[in-house]
Amino acid sequence: MLYVSEWFHKYLTHRTGGKINFADLDNYKVKSLDGNSDFLILQETFNKPTIPSYVGFIDLKGFSEYSHLKTGEEIYQFVNPFIEYILNTLKRENCYIDKTIGDEVMFIIPDGGEKTIIPAILTIEQILGSFAYDVRNKSCNYKFRIGISYGDLFFTQISNNRYKEWTVFGEAIHVAKRLMSIEDLRDPKNVLCGFGINYAHRFVNPIYFASYNQNWEKSPVKEICNLKGVGKVVYIVLEPNKS
Repeated sequence: MLYVSEWFHKYLTHRTGGKINFADLDNYKVKSLDGNSDFLILQETFNKPTIPSYVGFIDLKGFSEYSHLKTGEEIYQFVNPFIEYILNTLKRENCYIDKTIGDEVMFIIPDGGEKTIIPAILTIEQILGSFAYDVRNKSCNYKFRIGISYGDLFFTQISNNRYKEWTVFGEAIHVAKRLMSIEDLRDPKNVLCGFGINYAHRFVNPIYFASYNQNWEKSPVKEICNLKGVGKVVYIVLEPNKS
C-alpha cells in the first residue's frame, strides 16, 4: 500500500496545475505520514501511469539470525525501533513508503526533473545526508544497508471486490532489490549504500549522482555481470565518511 504525506500530495497536485499556498509550504513539510490516502491517484497527478522514479530498499543487518526461534512479539520488539527510525527519516523527506516486510522498507521518489519544487535527486541527497549525520553523531547505532536504483515505474492498482492497493512495476525495483545482496554490502560497519542501474540504461551516470554528496565516501564505478534477473549492472558503493 502506498502512503504519502499531505504536503507531498499537495506538491504533486501543484505540479499539474492545482493550487498550493506557498506560504504554507514549510508547515506541510513537517506533517506526519497520514496513513492510507484513499488510493492517491498518481496517474492523474502526473498525467501518466509511467513515472521516472528513484526506488530504494533498506534492511537491517542480522535480522534473520536474530529472528531464529524467537516469538513474533520478540521479533517485533527487536525490529520496531529500527523501522520507526527509517520511516521517520523517509517521511521527513516526503517519500512514498511502498511497503514494509519484516525489517525491510521499500520507498519511492517520483522524479519530476529540475523544474519541480524539490528535485528527486535532492531528496535522495537529503536522505543519505541524514543517515550519515546520525551515524557520525552516534544517534543511529544500527547496522543496515540501502539499495537504490532509477528508472521508469508503472503505477497501478490491484483490486477485487474486497481488496485494493497501489502497486508499482519496473526493472529499477529488481535492480535495487538485487543490490541488497551483493558482496560489497554484506557487512556494513554502520550503513552501506549501493546505487546502481542496468547497464543498458547507463545514460544515468552514478558518478553524477554521487559527486554532490560530501557526507559519503564513494567507490569507483563497478560492474557486476550476473545479478539475478537483471543481468549486467553498473553501481557505486557509498559509506559515510568519518569527518
